[in-house]
Amino acid sequence: MEIQWKDCEPSMDNLLENIKAIDTLNSLEMMSLICGSYYEINEERKSPRDLELFLRSQDNLKVGLIAVDWRKESHYSKLINEKKGIIIKRKHLRDYIGNKKIKSKDDVNPDHLSDHVTYISCRPRDAVIQETLTHNSSMEENLEKLEEAGEFLTFTQDDSILAEGDIKIPEESLPLTNLIQKGKKIAKINKVNLEDVFKKYLEENPGIEPSVIQMLPDGSPILALVKNGKIICPVGIHIYFSQSGEQMVEYVPLK
Repeated sequence: MEIQWKDCEPSMDNLLENIKAIDTLNSLEMMSLICGSYYEINEERKSPRDLELFLRSQDNLKVGLIAVDWRKESHYSKLINEKKGIIIKRKHLRDYIGNKKIKSKDDVNPDHLSDHVTYISCRPRDAVIQETLTHNSSMEENLEKLEEAGEFLTFTQDDSILAEGDIKIPEESLPLTNLIQKGKKIAKINKVNLEDVFKKYLEENPGIEPSVIQMLPDGSPILALVKNGKIICPVGIHIYFSQSGEQMVEYVPLK
């Protein structure tokens, strides 16, 4: 599938259309931008719990939000222990974004600190549930934790603090991504068979085998066709296990 972005007015109806469109792509990068627009469109201080309830109220959506204890995640615990950033409750995050005076934990209201970081899971629904239950005893407990869950606020602009699965937006893409986050762009999807695209690149590059380029939080890999250190195909393979233990293969866009 290919995405074309059209101008639109920020609204919950357009937000829902974007969520439904991007949900079919299992794209974490795009879904992160769309979810960001939810908080921009709603002027009152919304929490990840509010967004998760909105997602659950829709039929046949796969995407879900997961509250994860950052102390149990080596990447975030390392960054926070090294005083490179902190987890801020999402409903208070807009008070700090872009504020260059926030240079340490001491500059943050203690009531705004969170024990949980919000993960967005863009996978088949049964895999989203399975991943959620690796961090919470139930879906309802996850929902409760999401009320106070937050996002990482960095005290530095050093890109080296990004984890393998973190989102780094290329400089040339910033004008578009800013508009998407503000809810001023709507996605129009042109359907393309991802498996056919992958096989086409595979046939055109004999001898190249899929290589693991990313491990998701549940340990399932994303594989891509890599040549001379560069990804040559815009489609990759996601291998995971269903709740019944069956190995599943899914073709996913890499951009």
